[in-house]
Amino acid sequence: MFPCYAIIVVNCICFGMIAMVVIRSSKSGSGQPNLERAAKAMVAVGAAVGGPWILAAFTIDPIAIPMQYLFIIVAGLQGPLLFLNLVVLQEDVKANSLGLIGIKLPPKKDTSKTERSTVVTNPANEGELKKISCEVEEKEKAMDNSDPNVEDEKECLKNV
Repeated sequence: MFPCYAIIVVNCICFGMIAMVVIRSSKSGSGQPNLERAAKAMVAVGAAVGGPWILAAFTIDPIAIPMQYLFIIVAGLQGPLLFLNLVVLQEDVKANSLGLIGIKLPPKKDTSKTERSTVVTNPANEGELKKISCEVEEKEKAMDNSDPNVEDEKECLKNV
């Protein structure tokens, strides 16, 4: 039984190291961590790799033979489980994999960016709308960290 428990300890250490790498990689890039995706990856790896060895720890006399069969079945499912969780259920991986064979998935609508809406109004309010439009353009320039050009602003307001 000692080898089984030693393997469980080594698996726990490896899982901790994998968890650290997954969490660090989820924080890099966009600046905002994707903890949901990191948790999904850690659960998938933990269940697929650690699950069989937990079953192996229960191979004691009265139920040793059934637990050994169960260990073999669950250990054999590690590959398909990892493929399912880390490839099929990941949208970006699935899109890239299908793109390699020429199948394109429809693009997913990005909800993180705000969209401008078009307002239909009567012609009497056109002057007010142009002023608001100039103000919006000025704020957008300020948000882009570019210096707003005063002459462009004056030109915009001249046309109102």
